[in-house]
Amino acid sequence: RLGILVSRGVVAADGPDDLELWVRAEPESAATSGNVRLHITGWRSRAAWHPAAAAEERATDFLRSEGDWLWETDSALRLTFLSLSAGARYGFDAGAMLGQPLTRLFVLGEGDGGVFPILGGLALQQRFDDQVATIRATGHRVRLAATPRTDAHGAFSGFVGAAYALDDSVPPTVIPPAAPAAADAVTTAFAMRLDQALRAPLDRIIANADSIHAQSEGPLRQDYADYAADIASAGRHLMGLVDDLVDLQAIERPDFVVAKEAIDLADVARRAAGLLQVRASEAKVRIDRP
Repeated sequence: RLGILVSRGVVAADGPDDLELWVRAEPESAATSGNVRLHITGWRSRAAWHPAAAAEERATDFLRSEGDWLWETDSALRLTFLSLSAGARYGFDAGAMLGQPLTRLFVLGEGDGGVFPILGGLALQQRFDDQVATIRATGHRVRLAATPRTDAHGAFSGFVGAAYALDDSVPPTVIPPAAPAAADAVTTAFAMRLDQALRAPLDRIIANADSIHAQSEGPLRQDYADYAADIASAGRHLMGLVDDLVDLQAIERPDFVVAKEAIDLADVARRAAGLLQVRASEAKVRIDRP
């Protein structure tokens, strides 16, 4: 949509082997209705990766042997595997849960000291135990444990976990609808970490760009000063997006109410023009800001 070329390295499965590719996605002119041309280069076959680390495999084997049933997620904590027997035993559709966030299946509970062991495992990408949880559909309580898994480049790619029944005698009960939103600890903690990780560097970028624009360190070519103003404007735009992501938590609360707010369209247009100024100049297009 922005008309910006994107290049990425891609690894694709091809039978028993992998293919390493370099893919360029290049937008064509507006006259072609927004088509994108894909260029694939660097085509190279390689042996597929298999986890060779014995320690990781042993930890997973222990979980598989000890747990009542098994689950797996990707790096975004979306469920990629569930034991079919678990759904039949605990009254939920295991197939329908695949691809859903882990918190769609479980309500996560606090451990000792008010902490969530899964958050520590996610932050440090290490094994966690003793994560108390409740199956949303039935109210059965379980204990979750998991070990991290990595991809061919050593990056975190999800969890392999097991569930341990805590109270099989509890009759199935449906959790009230308001409970899931209040207990979505993983989503809330992720938003908080995102806010903390991005706000400080964005503040520095905006402050430095404003300082350059104000020429506080000495005279500067006017076009460079204008570029600095555009950088500061873009930084504030990103800061607004961070605020929006954090505010998404509020939408899940039952008392959420939409508040109307006036928007200065001229200011929006000026900021958009600043973001597009460099590309417009390269294309010999003049943008007159309101």
